[in-house]
Parts: sequence; structure tokens; C-alpha cells
Amino acid sequence: MIIRLSKFEAVIALSLVVLLSFAFALKSEDKSVTASTAAETAVLPVLMYHNITKNSARAGRYTVTEDEFIADLEYIRDKGYTAVTVSELEAFVNGNASLPEKPIMITFDDGFESFYVIAYPLLRQYGMKAVVSVIGSVTEKYSAIDDHNISYSNLTWQEIIEMRESGCVEFQNHSYNMHNNQNGQRKGISKLKGETESEYKAALTADLYKAQELFYTNCGFRPAAVAYPYGAKSKSTLSIIKDCGFTCTLGCEEKTNTVTVGDSECLFNLGRYNRASGIATAEFFEKII
Repeated sequence: MIIRLSKFEAVIALSLVVLLSFAFALKSEDKSVTASTAAETAVLPVLMYHNITKNSARAGRYTVTEDEFIADLEYIRDKGYTAVTVSELEAFVNGNASLPEKPIMITFDDGFESFYVIAYPLLRQYGMKAVVSVIGSVTEKYSAIDDHNISYSNLTWQEIIEMRESGCVEFQNHSYNMHNNQNGQRKGISKLKGETESEYKAALTADLYKAQELFYTNCGFRPAAVAYPYGAKSKSTLSIIKDCGFTCTLGCEEKTNTVTVGDSECLFNLGRYNRASGIATAEFFEKII
């Protein structure tokens, strides 16, 4: 049976076909834009550890047990997360690489010897990566003496070289000597009361540069990030850090981060969740992932 359409009906039919085709194209374009946007943005939880121990009596707010760390690594693995480093984040933000579907960052502050003895072998066993922020003056001290007590010692330059070459540990700057409280006057790398802006800039720049040069002299590289000791900072701290050439800062505010391709600012003041002992792994991660 042949249906003959009038000229008017044919025009209407053709118009409908064009409109439907246009609507379909728009829908496809929307999907493409959505997929593109998703690929250019990543949600990033960052964990903050400090010390690790085999002795549960030594565990506390800033020291987890070996068993707790193992449970955390297994939880991360079982939930499908992949540990990433600062350099991998930078490559993503600069549009030079993608991130895994579910990225997470494992950080350790201070650079305790216990990391080398306990955490490092476990990271390799579970195929994970970590970012360790080192206090330059303390590593300098323990590199000059033969003292490897995991209850109090800190990493040496040689240990840093070994772990970095393994590909599973990245090292960052935790100041040269501003981690201590300096007789209650300066907290971390924040500005002293009564200190002028020029004095503060000179002091912070000198401290960070000294740590950078120690890294370069002893290990052949300069870190890209600064981890704020105690999370302390002042209004001008970030601008000084940027002037020193750093491209990322690790803070202590407990928040999950969003990193975006083309937005270099998103790498500054990354939030981190402090991992204290005495909290079940599932309970700790419940608020994070």
C-alpha cells in the first residue's frame, strides 16, 4: 500500500525528522560533555599518618599499630582504591596523564624510622604508594649517626634514596627546622608575633630552601610540595611557598579534595584525615570513602 502525502504533509514530516535528528544530536553531545567533565575531575581523599609501631602500648593519636595499618591497606585495596602521589596529581592537573578511577593518597609526616622498618615493606607487599614529608634537620641529624631505633629515630638520606628508587615512596618538604615550637613563639611555619612581613618571608624562604638543597645534595631531587607542620600557616604563607617554586601543599584540615585538569590552584592546601589509633578501620573510613 503506497501512502501519498500532500506537499504540506511532506514538509511537516520532513521538519519532524530534522527536529528529532537535532534532539538526538544534542542528547549525544550532552553525554559527551558529561563524560568529558567527569574525566577532567577527580575526588581525592588523603590520609595522614605519622608514626607506626609494633607495640600497641605506644599507639595513640599520632601513632598507629602495624595491624591497624595492614587493615587500612586491605580496606583500601578491597574498596578498589589506588594510591597516588603528588607527582601523579600534578601530571593529571597539567593534562599529561589520567588518574585511576578511585584515587587515594597515603601520606606520612615527619619521616620516622618506623616508616622504613614497618610501613615501607607493607606498601610494597600490597602494591601501594605513599608520600612521606621529611623534617630536613632531623634527617640530617640521623644521617650523621648510627642510631636506628624505631621508637624515636628518623629516616636517613640513604634510606630515602632507596625507598624513592623503589617507585612506591615519594618524598616532600616538611620544613628544615620549623617543625618544633621554637619556645612557644612560632608554631610550625606560621608568622611570629611582631615579625614583619619581610622578616617572615626571609625566614620561611631560608628554611624551605635549606631543606630543598639538602634533598638535592644528598638525594638528587627537590620536592614539589610542602606539608604544613601542625597545619599552621599565616595569611602570606602560601604566596611565599609559591614564590619558592612549590606546586602543592598538604594541610591538616579534614576534608576530601576535588582535583581538576587545568586548575593548578586545586593542589594547594589539600585536606587530609588524621589516622589515630584505637578506631576500627571501617569506622575510620566511613567518613572518608
